[in-house]
Amino acid sequence: EAALALALRIGVTHGGDSDSTASLAGQLLGARHGLAVFGAEADVDPASDAAAACVPAWIAERGVVIEAARRWSAATT
Repeated sequence: EAALALALRIGVTHGGDSDSTASLAGQLLGARHGLAVFGAEADVDPASDAAAACVPAWIAERGVVIEAARRWSAATT
């Protein structure tokens, strides 16, 4: 979770296209670490209800993140 927070903070505070940079940083960290980027156990199935509990409430589009994790899981298993 610390890596995600740091990447997003750097992404949104630099000069330039900061929203895109932060988005890409989050996507890359998510692709690399899965739900573990939120501090979740690495073996949490993204399609489960437990996965939804892993996504922090401070994520503005929380439902979108949960749905993306479920779709990614379905496409890669």
